[in-house]
Parts: sequence; structure tokens; C-alpha cells
Amino acid sequence: MEFGANINSFFDSGADYTSVPKYVSSVVGYDIAKAKQEIMYTANNEPMITYAGKINIRINNHELIIPCVFTDKVDTLFLLGRAGLIERFEMLLSSYKRALIIS
Repeated sequence: MEFGANINSFFDSGADYTSVPKYVSSVVGYDIAKAKQEIMYTANNEPMITYAGKINIRINNHELIIPCVFTDKVDTLFLLGRAGLIERFEMLLSSYKRALIIS
């Protein structure tokens, strides 16, 4: 079965990993019951429980499996971190276009 969704996300150059809310794990079929659990801290220094995993994404017609963390916070923004991305693409933060340009 193949399914997908276009999801707006933010690229966080300070984030090591891509982070998504925990409910996404069931949507993508990832069983977090066996995942490594860890406490990480938000940019505001708030603790959150995370579960290490992987997620399939598509950027500019490139399909990738990247490491991610599923967080226990339901209000987690979809944040793209560096792991699995920065070494695969050239990225330019354009203040003129107010955009991240990925090639």
C-alpha cells in the first residue's frame, strides 16, 4: 500500500534530527513500542520524550529514508533536521526569496 501527504515543514538547521508528533508513527506504520526512548530538549529548554525511528520523505522527486524522532508533544511542528538531509543536498537559505532552496 502506498500513501502520502504533502506536509509543510520547517528546516531547522540547529536540529540534529527530523521531529514529528508521535501519532505520525501509526500513520507511517512505524512501531514505536520497540523504539529507543530518550528525553530531548526543545529550543525553549523544555523536556520531551522522544522515540527514535525512521521516516520516508520525498523532496524534489527524491525519496529518502531518514532518521527521525517521534515526540510525545501533540503540538510538535514538523521539523526537518540535518541528519539524512544535509549530506545529500545542496541547501541555500535565501533571504531574498524567504525560502530554503534545495537542489
